[in-house]
Amino acid sequence: MKQLLLLFICSLAFNLAQAQMQSSTSYVGGTLGGSYSEPNSLKVSSFHIKPIVGRFVTDNWLIGISASYQSNYRSSNSHTVYTIGENTYHMALKFTRERSVGIGPVARYYQEVGPKLAFFAEGTAGYAKKDTKQEYTIHSTDANGTPTLESYDLRSVRTQHLYAGFAPGIVFFPKPKLGIELKANVISYTHGIGNGPNQDPLTFMFDQNTQKNLNVNFSLASTSIGVGYYF
Repeated sequence: MKQLLLLFICSLAFNLAQAQMQSSTSYVGGTLGGSYSEPNSLKVSSFHIKPIVGRFVTDNWLIGISASYQSNYRSSNSHTVYTIGENTYHMALKFTRERSVGIGPVARYYQEVGPKLAFFAEGTAGYAKKDTKQEYTIHSTDANGTPTLESYDLRSVRTQHLYAGFAPGIVFFPKPKLGIELKANVISYTHGIGNGPNQDPLTFMFDQNTQKNLNVNFSLASTSIGVGYYF
């Protein structure tokens, strides 16, 4: 009798965990993350947040819409020299700040590993816009070394791109409808689109709309934590 009761309790707990991932279950949640470091006395920081709304189309398969916001900041001591005609330009970059927003579809596959625990694999894709600002000082000299220009400037550029990403994660259910998530954004890819600005020889701003970037990151900076509500 005791064995039957224990088996019933274990079966009930497992079925409650499965209920969150059954077909027609809705999901609202999101994750956030960030990092901060000071390599070589320079400041580097990042922050991102990603809300998700979705629905389980079959058991274990979630399809939905994901939005994203990301902010990056990097101080710099870069120094670049350009020569245009008889003038030599010395430019010192002070910092770069980037902010981007995006939206697109998201898909998750869940696999239960215990009464209150499940792994998931998440794939995302979408469209995003990014604003980049850079502050720098610049001075120039002529062929005789005589100063011809001394200035400070803050320039900005807006770019747009398509993106895709992959993130494995784990979710813990302290309550039947509430999940606490931890995931690692290990793979990301961006592909610039549109006609971006031409490279300006007097700035660090490049035509990012034509760039392609694949990033694989297994560091702690790629992880994010979040919550999800299943109903």
